[in-house]
Amino acid sequence: MTSDRRQRRTALAPLVGATLRAMGKERTRRTRRGWLTEKDNDRVGALTDGTVAIALTVLVLELPVPDGADSPGGLWSALQDHAREYVTFLFAFWLIAIFWVAHRQEFRRVRIATERVVWANFLYLAAVVLIPFSSQLLSGHGGNALAITVFAGNLLLVSVSLVLIQIAARADEVATAEGQQEWITSMVRSCVLIAIDVLVIAVSWIRPNVAELLFLVLIVNEPIARVIQRRILAGRVSDRRSVADDPTPPAG
Repeated sequence: MTSDRRQRRTALAPLVGATLRAMGKERTRRTRRGWLTEKDNDRVGALTDGTVAIALTVLVLELPVPDGADSPGGLWSALQDHAREYVTFLFAFWLIAIFWVAHRQEFRRVRIATERVVWANFLYLAAVVLIPFSSQLLSGHGGNALAITVFAGNLLLVSVSLVLIQIAARADEVATAEGQQEWITSMVRSCVLIAIDVLVIAVSWIRPNVAELLFLVLIVNEPIARVIQRRILAGRVSDRRSVADDPTPPAG
């Protein structure tokens, strides 16, 4: 009986050892990467959605309501006096929506929210909640280089934070196993936004009125990103064909 137990223990020893080693590696991975459960992804998503909803609500609350206009014509005239504020509201609302969609696409490629991913996400939230302030500053100080710089810098910070989320996910090896094309698409889109914001900031101190018009380029950001992406992918395909067609035998 004793010999049978010893034989069973001897047979189970490798399995137990492998299990303990796997548990140790898992604990090490959890310690190094931070929060490693899918529930934390849900918490990060819920926090992000709530913060974006608050930012959109604050945008609406900042809209001016005309006073002292009794007739329809007087009310229409008063509304026209605040046209800049209303247009800025629509533009800021659209931008927050675009950034939320981009963030949603980013987190589709993040399996688990690590500590670095979470902090990059907090940078994103900080930038998003500043948009109501920077947009109000822009609408209240038309043609002011500093106001334009603050607003463009705010948008620049959002785009940078989205890039950092991608970098953190790949560095911590928690990005999904999607193709390189999805990675390129996301990076190109963010980099185009960053380039436009930098251009606006530079031009704002020379020609503020022109800089404000350059914000409209953000509307065609997606087509621009697609053109650049196609060229990058075409270049990669061309390089692979060149390597495949090269008759030179490998060294050694």
